[in-house]
Order: sequence, then C-alpha cells, then structure tokens
Amino acid sequence: MKIRVYLKDPDGFSDGLKDSVEKELKAVPGLSDRERELLFEARRDLAGEVLGRWVEYGEYVWLEFDTEAKTATVLTKEDAA
Repeated sequence: MKIRVYLKDPDGFSDGLKDSVEKELKAVPGLSDRERELLFEARRDLAGEVLGRWVEYGEYVWLEFDTEAKTATVLTKEDAA
C-alpha cells in the first residue's frame, strides 16, 4: 500500500538552508564579513531554488510511503499533483 502525506514545516526548510550554508561557508578561509554575507545570500537563494522542485511555498512537502517495498520517497511537486 502507498500512503501519501503532505507536511508543513514553516521554519524547517529555511532554518535548514541557513544552517547548511553557514556551515559550508565556515570552511572557506579569508572571506571578509561582507563577502561572507553576499556569498551566504547567493548560495542560500540558489539552494532554495533547487529545493523548490520538492518544497512548495518554502514550507510544504509531499512524502510517499510504500508499505510493501518499505520505502519512503520525497515527491516532486509535479509527481504529487
């Protein structure tokens, strides 16, 4: 049996993006505060665009669980429609 779940997490995706980009930028030596700020904004926005394939309005996501195959899949917005 396949079970679809539509989840809402208003802060989870934005917090996850922020934390991940900050962690990645900590590993880049020699950046000024301004360079780090600009690079943070650019990388966060680009990553957010990629997540947009699965995440609707920055907070909704469809999951599909298959009880026979014992799998879980994040559905793209197109597949969930």
